[in-house]
Amino acid sequence: MRQSKLVSILTEQNLDFYINNQQELTDKIDVFEFRLDLISVDGFCEIKKFKSFVNKPVIFTLRSIENGGEYSGSEAERLSTIFQFANLQPDYIDIEDYVDEDFIIELKKQYPTIKIIRSYHNFDNTPDNLDEILRRMQHPSCDIYKLITTARTSIDCLNILNLVQGNSDSLNLVAHCMGEIGKPTRVLGAVLGNYFTYASLDNSLVSVPGIISIDDFYDLYNFRNLNQKTKFYALIGDPVNKSAGHIFHNKEFAKKNKNAVYVKMLVTEQILPKFIQMTKDLPFAGFSVTIPLKEEIMSFVDQMDSCANSIGAINTIRVNYSKFYATNTDAAGALDALEKIKLVDSKNILILGAGGAAKAIAYEASRRGGEVFVQNRTLSKAQNLAEKVGGKIFDPSLRYDFVINTLPGSLCYQSPTVDLINKSLNVDSVFMDINYNQHSCDYSNRKKIHSKYFLDGYEMFVNQAYLQQDYFNELPTVPNSPSVYT
Repeated sequence: MRQSKLVSILTEQNLDFYINNQQELTDKIDVFEFRLDLISVDGFCEIKKFKSFVNKPVIFTLRSIENGGEYSGSEAERLSTIFQFANLQPDYIDIEDYVDEDFIIELKKQYPTIKIIRSYHNFDNTPDNLDEILRRMQHPSCDIYKLITTARTSIDCLNILNLVQGNSDSLNLVAHCMGEIGKPTRVLGAVLGNYFTYASLDNSLVSVPGIISIDDFYDLYNFRNLNQKTKFYALIGDPVNKSAGHIFHNKEFAKKNKNAVYVKMLVTEQILPKFIQMTKDLPFAGFSVTIPLKEEIMSFVDQMDSCANSIGAINTIRVNYSKFYATNTDAAGALDALEKIKLVDSKNILILGAGGAAKAIAYEASRRGGEVFVQNRTLSKAQNLAEKVGGKIFDPSLRYDFVINTLPGSLCYQSPTVDLINKSLNVDSVFMDINYNQHSCDYSNRKKIHSKYFLDGYEMFVNQAYLQQDYFNELPTVPNSPSVYT
């Protein structure tokens, strides 16, 4: 399978940046796309000079306003202008799929060395009939086929990835989803054989939701080492946008020379069944699981280890031979972070919340000898969790050695939760917010909590992520062998 070519688009907005960083960018980028409708130059001669200056293969594209560009002339004028610029012999010309075939035939006849990219864009959604659209686009005069859609859910991403996987060996194909939800397709599509992978010149110039900078492709996703044997890992849940998981895991993969890449995929409870089924047709080797899926996903797992089974929640999945094996690393990750300050044995521990993370922490705290108390907005959930770990529901008359917030977002920094927390603390109490977002890190929020020790959850995240790496790297289970799980 070929190596995907990294393409960056040149527009009026980023020309100065390119000129000032030409050498570094030229070393990283394989092809430059000249968006002729977005470059304000004085016509043919200026583009000719700039094409020579770039000294790399180039694509010429002239998009109309109706198709997301800024060319305001008539369609006849636009096609005539494309023919004019074809005289400059670009390596590629991008032509929309609706353009009459006679134009494409004539363009290829007059400029046989120019590769024609026939492109389809859908700014509304991802159609169900992608294979039909691709078949309809194929033409003897075209060299590359480009299908760009908009992702409304991660199911759209998987449909696009399946399209690439099924056709990239027989066609020069480019396919990815636009939008933040579609971001993983830009990385994973390169693994599956996309002819081109599009990148922004620089993080500061990223204006299109979901597009990835050249620096991130190299420094974060290890682009040049992606190949047909690269395994996929993903964080799944909702939300996932604030997670640093992709940064941590991709750096670890690079350190260990592991041929793998990690992305974040927005997965809700509604799409989870279909999502899980569709991933089995793609080279996914593992998942990190976040809210609200830690309990919901249990029914889709083939085997859980004793830790996950006891907790009743999962945050890590390893895929071997299309079977899903699961564990929970939240438990040890959180308690290891707390016990760097002091041991939990025989201490009172208050847990705020009763979801998947709360279950993991309550289980491990109890296992290590702590006295667990649970507070939740729904009393029955607090009671169920407390009973499961041999603990109790919140007692407002007590002071607690540890107070652990597992509630999402900024909830714990709002009254009356702040009052409840402060009334529950001893002078030497440890407070941990397992979130590590702007709310838990914000100094004004930290000041609201009158605790001698404040942990924002990042150390828990790092601890559990290292444990996930260990679990991902365990030797595969041979199909039909006796299970080592309980």
